[in-house]
Amino acid sequence: MTRTAALLEPYICHGPHEDPADAGPLFWTDDELVDALEECHQAGLGAKLHASGDRSVRQALNAIQTMCDRHGAGPIYQIAHVEYVAPADVARFRALGVVADASPYIWFPTPFESSINNQVPPSITRRSWPFRELVDSDALVAAGSDWPVVPTPNPWNAMEAMITRSNPDPGVPGRTNPGGAIALPEAIAAFTSSSARALGMADTVGVLSPGRSADFIVLADNLFGIETSAIHDTEVLQTYFRGRRVHGTDL
Repeated sequence: MTRTAALLEPYICHGPHEDPADAGPLFWTDDELVDALEECHQAGLGAKLHASGDRSVRQALNAIQTMCDRHGAGPIYQIAHVEYVAPADVARFRALGVVADASPYIWFPTPFESSINNQVPPSITRRSWPFRELVDSDALVAAGSDWPVVPTPNPWNAMEAMITRSNPDPGVPGRTNPGGAIALPEAIAAFTSSSARALGMADTVGVLSPGRSADFIVLADNLFGIETSAIHDTEVLQTYFRGRRVHGTDL
């Protein structure tokens, strides 16, 4: 809503005080971004690039493409937010091995979204948070919190909204890009096994199996036995880390 995301088409023009060609700024040149990723590569580090606009997402993918062309398979690259992704760029996440770090938790109608929709063209906003497209293209979608930008990174609100695309508050009507909705197993994976893969820790955490850390939670309800619109009310009774209870009491 502040016109700071780089878009592939101009922002909505509201009058002569605004530039009808304004498509938002890029904070890096293409060469600067490649140089920064090269520094990461030489240090043996991956990188997370923050990009909300579809133009900045494309710039990030182009830079990663350059790195792959130079070095082949390398460290893990993530693009955080992926709020807007051009259709032509969706399949590139899987092709380049780039993690779609889905954040923040604004995947449902809010006044914040209404403000964005007043600035960003509907041709872009109607495809907001295209999780269905990314999952169907076999991209790795991991749920990030964007904390502390989002003050209460409640995973249950976020998980529900990934599935329903509705505000957990029934008093707020509407859905955000209903076609972008994913199923409960896919949403759970985004918060667990996929996030572990995104961190390069798939051999250690993210799945309960022999040899991995016994990290798990005990819930008051079975997520597969309740309405998806009730997921936001989920209560964690116990939390275990490395097999040791660190939250909750005896059941």
